[in-house]
Amino acid sequence: MNASIFSRLPPEEITALHQSWKNDPLSVAPLWAAWFEGYELGSGNAPQEKGNAGNYTDASPYTVPPESAECRGRVNQLIRAYRVMGHQCARFNPLASPDKTCTPVNLEEMGFRPEDLDQPANIGTFMDGGTFTLREIISHLQKIYCGPIGFEYHHIDNLEIRSWIEEKIKLRANGVDYGPEVRRDAFFHLCKAELFEEFLGKRFIGEKRFSLEGGEGAIVLLDAIVKRCPAAGVSHIEMGMAHRGRLNVLANILHKPLKTIFREFTPDYLPESPIGRSDVKYHLGYATTRHVDGRDLHVRLSSNPSHLEAVYPVVEGRARAMQHNLEDSERKHVLPLVLHGDAAFAGQGLVAEVLNLSLLKGYRTGGTVHLIINNQIGFTTGPDEARSSRYATDVA
Repeated sequence: MNASIFSRLPPEEITALHQSWKNDPLSVAPLWAAWFEGYELGSGNAPQEKGNAGNYTDASPYTVPPESAECRGRVNQLIRAYRVMGHQCARFNPLASPDKTCTPVNLEEMGFRPEDLDQPANIGTFMDGGTFTLREIISHLQKIYCGPIGFEYHHIDNLEIRSWIEEKIKLRANGVDYGPEVRRDAFFHLCKAELFEEFLGKRFIGEKRFSLEGGEGAIVLLDAIVKRCPAAGVSHIEMGMAHRGRLNVLANILHKPLKTIFREFTPDYLPESPIGRSDVKYHLGYATTRHVDGRDLHVRLSSNPSHLEAVYPVVEGRARAMQHNLEDSERKHVLPLVLHGDAAFAGQGLVAEVLNLSLLKGYRTGGTVHLIINNQIGFTTGPDEARSSRYATDVA
């Protein structure tokens, strides 16, 4: 509510409205009711009602009708709490012990009693509006915000972007059915990724490898991104990644011939190199053209230097140059796509430096997709001794 609204009324009238709202939340306009609700919560004044003995007791929102402003305000606070903190209870870590009872808020501290769980409440626009019991509301919130995907987005200060994200999240209210074809396709790519790594391990015993084992799901995600690009108007993808999983990406995403990849493992490969074969095959880039939905999609994976994140600014620079060559002033036809490890993304200062250039006029590329494979260990260090943040992505 704009502060100028208050300047039109003298303080005594605002006080009278406040008292009227306390007696009956429906007696004032909805905007005033919402403001008074926020004022009371911010002041730490819990709603109260008189008991049988004339004493004041903590009031549940259901001591008033479910359509009342007080009830709607309390439930809206509950929904907001899940949107802001639900990711803390999301079950996306396969190594964590499952905790099905985890909830991001304490219902009692929000004024809800156990007997209120089966009482009706109006939920405004959430779940397309209507009246549901508190138990049903919490069940839906748990399903959306505390499931296998966590959503952390309330730090974004652009309300248009935040609203767009919330609309996408709402589509998950009743679950997402990808259908048998999409599921089979994902399973097929998982199998290809795993079999590729198994073959390398058995065929080239003792060779230095940077395997994708444990992160094969990245191939499924990359394939989904590639397939969506033409419909979004993207004609070029500029990719960059470290050593781990590079051969798998080359084989299954860029479709580099397997014969060529295996040739790079042989003893006579690059015999003139002064450093020998070493892990040079994990440094090599590749460019290809994929045909997706009848359109050409040019995908280029940059060669990788030895240092962990050094390729990140290289990808951004190549993407910017390609946009210049294509006269892509709106920066919609070239997609920078970078794969990271969790420890490198959080620990390499180069990442934060490039992120800080992302919106500057001379450097912007229109947005980058970052895929971070959470190995949960950086060389020999666990997350609790490697970074201060909750997630590896928090620097972004």
